[in-house]
Amino acid sequence: MPAFSLPVSAQPLPGGPRLRGGEMLPIPDFTRLDRQPFRVGIRPHRRGGVRIQVDGVAMRSRSGSPKYLIHNYGHGGAGITLAWGSADRVREIVVGLIRDDLRREPRRVRIAVVGAGAIGLATAAELKRWRRDMPVRVLARSVRSGRQSGEPNHAATTSWVAGGQFEPSGIWREYQTAARLDELHDLVRRSAARIRGLKRLGTQRQYGIVDRNNYTLQDYAVRNRPLMEAGFDVGCPRDVVAAPRVGTMPFRPLCEVIGREYVTWLINPTLLMPKLAADFRAAGGTFERREVMTEDELRNIDADIIINCTGLGAKNLLGDNAVVPIRGQLVILQNTRNLRYMFSGGCGNDVAYLFARQSDVIVGGTYEVDVDEQVYDEATCRRFLGRISDVFEGRIAPCGLTNPGGCTNRPV
Repeated sequence: MPAFSLPVSAQPLPGGPRLRGGEMLPIPDFTRLDRQPFRVGIRPHRRGGVRIQVDGVAMRSRSGSPKYLIHNYGHGGAGITLAWGSADRVREIVVGLIRDDLRREPRRVRIAVVGAGAIGLATAAELKRWRRDMPVRVLARSVRSGRQSGEPNHAATTSWVAGGQFEPSGIWREYQTAARLDELHDLVRRSAARIRGLKRLGTQRQYGIVDRNNYTLQDYAVRNRPLMEAGFDVGCPRDVVAAPRVGTMPFRPLCEVIGREYVTWLINPTLLMPKLAADFRAAGGTFERREVMTEDELRNIDADIIINCTGLGAKNLLGDNAVVPIRGQLVILQNTRNLRYMFSGGCGNDVAYLFARQSDVIVGGTYEVDVDEQVYDEATCRRFLGRISDVFEGRIAPCGLTNPGGCTNRPV
């Protein structure tokens, strides 16, 4: 169903102008579930924020030459957002080690990336993009090249079941001082720069990247700022995600409700992940099926530089108790109405979000700390699906908000 337009009201509205100039967008069909609608993923959150650093313990290779371990994990629910930024930061570290410590030509430096989630694949692909002649291999328990038919409710890595909105979701809470926030903003800017570079080349869609607007209810955002607002307004610098426009929502059941409109990107992981793997292979990178179980195994990998991108696995691998599993459950809808927007909101502490992707719609609404069981609960999924369905149908009184009424029989 295409979007349709309505004339802009001649009278200014109390909360600001009509978002999208009065255009009304189609609302989701919450009855059209995907063939396998329920999914679950475990976010690899880390208290203290993302860990990107060279390990301080000196190591030696079998020949006696120095070798180095770089950590790159703990991105929480922001792995898709921060993957390229973290990869670029790791690339800088690798350049410095090769120049100042190893003092060899890059083509003679062997690199092993451990982990094949978004962080590991982006890191490996970016290293090969920097130096195609540098030998890089990815070690992972399971390496997937594309979306599989008959896929179970969880995949090889959480990256495959991520929603894909560009926003440092959840992890921004670990950056509370100005200096720490600068660290996060640096990673966000680096990722944004890579996306803009792909857009200049006209190849962004190959990576699942499209422009998307995100809508949220203004009153809800104000009342629940620590929960809703900060991902964009604190976690993203304004030169990446601009301040939101405020006005009436572009949905008939909410057409006189004040909301916010953020301009961001959708990064669909079901397209991004196989593309990163393909880029890596095309540049001469190799994959090795290998599960690294202990820290000794990690340190003894035969390489000059080892990059640890194990995400949640770092908790047991390194004994890093700052790593915390956070379970997220999802419902997948068919995108039968050609939706091209995202929504974040809900009622009180009952958060729900909706991301319209190229061929489906992701609905999420759980943030279960210290839960690492990769099994969905259908009752929970149907509960947050009903929650966001109520919002889109104008039933927002449970949120503590007032809906003056929809536009069906009202002049606009």
